[in-house]
Amino acid sequence: MTEKSTINTIHERDLDKLLNKIELKEDFINKKVKCRFCEKIVDINNLYAISNDNGSYIFICDSIECINKFFEYSDNKNKK
Repeated sequence: MTEKSTINTIHERDLDKLLNKIELKEDFINKKVKCRFCEKIVDINNLYAISNDNGSYIFICDSIECINKFFEYSDNKNKK
């Protein structure tokens, strides 16, 4: 049996709306947002994902290592 999960996505043109909604637009613009896994500053040029983690938001950069860690983290989180 295949397990199903839901993935919410947005288009990059709606990123401003999302950042406003989660009250992180200023931090994002001012380069205060860091990747959850490598601590590199995340901006429009290297943003891979934004994920809700128990009520707070985490940002993931586009490095392959961080993307793999994100999928591993998400898989483990969904198994609980």
